Amino acid sequence: MKELVKNDEIMAECPRYLICSAPICPLDELKDSRVRLTEDDKCKATKRVRIKIGVKHKLENLGLTNQEASGVKLAYSSLKEYAKTKFNIT
Repeated sequence: MKELVKNDEIMAECPRYLICSAPICPLDELKDSRVRLTEDDKCKATKRVRIKIGVKHKLENLGLTNQEASGVKLAYSSLKEYAKTKFNIT
C-alpha cells in the first residue's frame, strides 16, 4: 500500500496531474498493467517535465513511454545520457 501512495505522489508532481484524463501515465510505475482504449487521451506532459521527474525519482524509463524509451536506446548509450544531452538534466 505504501508503494501505491509513493506512486501517486510521483505522478502528482506533474503539472498536468489535476487536469489529466489519460489512463496511462508514463510516470506511473504500474503503467504496464494499465489498459488504454484507442479513444482514450494520451499523456500531454512534455518530455522535459516527465524526464525531470523521472530522474528525480529514479524511474526505470525516466518518465518516458515504452515507445519513447526504445527509440532513445537506439540512439544513445543510456537514458541518462539522453536526459543530460538533450535536456541538460542530470
